[in-house]
Amino acid sequence: MEKIINIGIIGAGVVAERIINASKINPRVNIKSIYDLNLERLSEITTKYNIEAANSQKDLLMNKDIDVVYLAVPPKYHYPIALDIFKAR
Repeated sequence: MEKIINIGIIGAGVVAERIINASKINPRVNIKSIYDLNLERLSEITTKYNIEAANSQKDLLMNKDIDVVYLAVPPKYHYPIALDIFKAR
């Protein structure tokens, strides 16, 4: 049996929705959790796709069930968030 890859997403905009929709075609991919600073948008996307909302970026990064973190945020935020990912793992 092949392992299911659990993904956490940081950012809940258009790019996140594309990743969520694309993940549906691969049974080995599961969007486990998502976080965004915009709590209204976070609520919309978690309700629409039935995905767990993380309470904070740190909570998402510390979730031991998550295998991969996808950054669905503007590129200018990638570096500081990537550093947080490395520190958390």
